[in-house]
Amino acid sequence: MLSTVNPSFGPSFHGIAVLSTVISDSGSYFSGIAVLSTVISSSGSYFSGLAVLSTVISGSGSYFSGLAVLSTVISGSGSYFSGLAVLSTVNPSFGPSFHGIAVLSTVISDSGSYFSGIAVLSTVISAYLMNMASPKLKKRYLCSTASR
Repeated sequence: MLSTVNPSFGPSFHGIAVLSTVISDSGSYFSGIAVLSTVISSSGSYFSGLAVLSTVISGSGSYFSGLAVLSTVISGSGSYFSGLAVLSTVNPSFGPSFHGIAVLSTVISDSGSYFSGIAVLSTVISAYLMNMASPKLKKRYLCSTASR
């Protein structure tokens, strides 16, 4: 499903439109996306000022219907994201392992020293699906990866 994400980027958010699309289109795979806010809010010094982001993610409505504020937080959050201009050059190709989430890990891990330790995000999300999700969700995830 995420392989059909529109990879077009608008200049206002330096490519972050793809992030909001990925998350809002992720449906049942990430219906428990609270794990994302947990990953971000507990990721240590790299995100020491990111509490507002985890709040936005965990409280933004059923599927991130209020995600415009996330784009605003990222593009206008000052020094915490001063290296995030690289988002405009994100590779929009998606791999099957994480249903398109590869673009997210690329965005974050390539964005300079503020995010240098976050490459594990895609692994964390996959591990969440495999170890913490409901049996029904795990079965759906396994079937979709096997079919690719």
